[in-house]
Amino acid sequence: MRRTHILFFVIGLAVSIIAVGGVATLVQVMTHENARLTEVHAEAEAGNAEAQAIIGAFYTEGYGGLPQDYSEAIYWLRLSADQGNALGQAGLAFIYSNGLGVLQDYEEALYWNRLAADQGQADAQYNLGVAYYNGEGVPRDVVLAYTWYNLAAAQDIEEARENRDKLARIMSFEQINEAQRRSKEIQAKITSKAN
Repeated sequence: MRRTHILFFVIGLAVSIIAVGGVATLVQVMTHENARLTEVHAEAEAGNAEAQAIIGAFYTEGYGGLPQDYSEAIYWLRLSADQGNALGQAGLAFIYSNGLGVLQDYEEALYWNRLAADQGQADAQYNLGVAYYNGEGVPRDVVLAYTWYNLAAAQDIEEARENRDKLARIMSFEQINEAQRRSKEIQAKITSKAN
């Protein structure tokens, strides 16, 4: 099962600190909706990728006093994603995998999830596991499914741990070793990019 509710990715923004007229967390934005939303929107207009991802997510869900508007969501998420923001990329992947305001397109979702996952975004890693397990936009591949589930599980995504462990029951020892090797290789790349 895919992590399909956009709030999973919005809540992920709470972990990150954004600069909006000082330092604010998403929790503060949600607590002081009107005043903070105006500031976040201004930061999004000014090009702040994290603020753009928040505005895009809010439009996706119809949250924070904004109407549910997939065209606006796509506009803001794409601005964020095009700047390399992992949460904007994961948001676009969500839009395409669920066909929200666009034709459902697993290959496009895979593209955006991969960009976000390569930056360590846990929900995108989980969703790549789902895509490889189900063959959505890619040929079905249990080794790659395990690889991505394993990376997301390392970031405390419980569904990833459960799916990885279920998958291990049907995989050979060699397949599991290969998946673990790939997980370590990907994690090393993510860590080196972050430093």
